[in-house]
Amino acid sequence: MIRPTIKYLGTAITSKATVPGTIYTDLRNNGHLSEELLAGYNDVNYRWVSRDNWTYGREFEVDAKLLNKQVVNLVAEGVDTVSAIYINDQLVGRTVNQFVRYRFDAKKAL
Repeated sequence: MIRPTIKYLGTAITSKATVPGTIYTDLRNNGHLSEELLAGYNDVNYRWVSRDNWTYGREFEVDAKLLNKQVVNLVAEGVDTVSAIYINDQLVGRTVNQFVRYRFDAKKAL
């Protein structure tokens, strides 16, 4: 299985990611933030994390059987608030609420 990755263009951080999870725990688990996220002034020191866009990505293979389906949906649950979801550089959907289950037509992007 190919693990998800996170990417931050501001400082060229590319690391392994865990889904479900958060950007803060992924950065901590990969050594980019200290173990104690909320100790001392770390809430101030780590504000840079929330001030930029992060990309979670994953590679996957699609077989001919799936490509021959009339409909291929991507279902997203628990996406933390605002996001744009791309497959093969094509926008397939946007999210605005973590507590909503989203279903997007992904067929054209495969």
